Amino acid sequence: MNRRAMVWRSIKQGCIEDSIVEVEYVTTCEATKEAIWLGSSYMIWKLFQVRACSSLKTMTTVEQ
Repeated sequence: MNRRAMVWRSIKQGCIEDSIVEVEYVTTCEATKEAIWLGSSYMIWKLFQVRACSSLKTMTTVEQ
């Protein structure tokens, strides 16, 4: 995973649908909510990006 942190969540199914159309509708809504959540999470991760450095000399140069 390119040494990056992963976030995962799981939730209990909140409702039971009576027809295939309802299932498809709810599935589409849930997938859209997940896509929006992932997109906003990605933007937050970009804002707080931390760069790893293994060289003390490089770190002191960057800080100055």
